[in-house]
Amino acid sequence: MKINSSLDDIRGVFSVPSFLIIVTEFLSCSHMFGYIIISGKHNAYFRPAIVVVTINVIASCSSTIGTLWMAGGIPVALNRLKESFYRKAHSRYISHQVSEELHTKRELLEKPDFVLSGCDLMSYRRSSILVVLGTLFTYSVLVVQASWEV
Repeated sequence: MKINSSLDDIRGVFSVPSFLIIVTEFLSCSHMFGYIIISGKHNAYFRPAIVVVTINVIASCSSTIGTLWMAGGIPVALNRLKESFYRKAHSRYISHQVSEELHTKRELLEKPDFVLSGCDLMSYRRSSILVVLGTLFTYSVLVVQASWEV
């Protein structure tokens, strides 16, 4: 119960700020990718700025990846906890034949997986890292192509 209430508190406190951080870093990274693509073709003075832009892209991407990696680690840790509890409860059941623990074991294992989310719009799983990076690259290229056509 203490773990569940703590996780619910964490979810409530960090939902909006973490989502805003990810959106901000996503937009910053997208801006830098667009700058690289556009300036590389049109600007003769682009070479010195590439170092600054690259550092900004690395900082923005690493912040987003770090946030999603840490938040996505919570479901992984909880699954390990469930597996460990199941093994111990099962061995105790076999050795002592206690039927009261079956209800506790069933309650824990039937509980849905806990996943942090940002404003209930985006679930923070470790697989979300690839989704965000793919989306970032795709939409940056699409926006730049659209700006070249205009």
